Amino acid sequence: MIKPGDIYEKNGIRVCFEYLTFGYWYYSKQFTDTGNVYYRRILPSKAEEQIKGAVKLKNDDRLRWVKVTTGEDNVFQVSAKGQSIFYKESDIRPMGRTAAGVRGIHLSGDNYAVSCDVIAAGEEIKANALIVMEKGFGKRTPLAMFHLQLRGGMGIRAAQVKPRTGPIVGMKIVYGDDYDVILASSKGQMIRM
Repeated sequence: MIKPGDIYEKNGIRVCFEYLTFGYWYYSKQFTDTGNVYYRRILPSKAEEQIKGAVKLKNDDRLRWVKVTTGEDNVFQVSAKGQSIFYKESDIRPMGRTAAGVRGIHLSGDNYAVSCDVIAAGEEIKANALIVMEKGFGKRTPLAMFHLQLRGGMGIRAAQVKPRTGPIVGMKIVYGDDYDVILASSKGQMIRM
C-alpha cells in the first residue's frame, strides 16, 4: 500500500507522493513541461491501484510536478519566457489514467513551463508570486495583480525576460513578508536574502 511520503519508482521515473484526504476524495494535479495538466480524483480506499497507474504523456512531454488539491483551489503556472496564467482548478475536469490531459497554459515555440503552484481559494489576497531569473534577478508580485482566467490561454506577462535577466528559472507562491530566500548557482554559490 502506498502511504503519504512514499517514493514510487517504475521505468526510471521517481515521484514522491504526499497526499491528504479532503472528505471522501482527494485530488492530484500532475503538471508537465509543455503546460499540460492531468487531474485525477482519487478514492482513498483504492489509492494504491490508482496512483500506480501510468499517466499517458506525449513523446515530447515530461512529468515535472505533482500537487495535492482540495478540488476547489486555484492554480498559477509560469513559463521560462515570462508568461503566466492563474485559473480555477474547477476549470479542469477529473480524468482517467489514460486520458491525454488538458492544456493549462498555451506555450509556443521553445517556451516551456518552469513552475506551478496551488493556492487555496480565498488566499490569493495574501499570496505573492516570487519569481527568480537565470542571471540572479527576481521579483515579488502580489497574486491579486493576476486576474483569474480560463485555463489554456496564453496568460499575462509575469516578468520581462531580457538577455540581461535571462529566462525565469523558478517561481514559488509565498505568504506575508516574514520569510528568507536562499538562491544557489549551478556552481554551488549560495546567497540568503
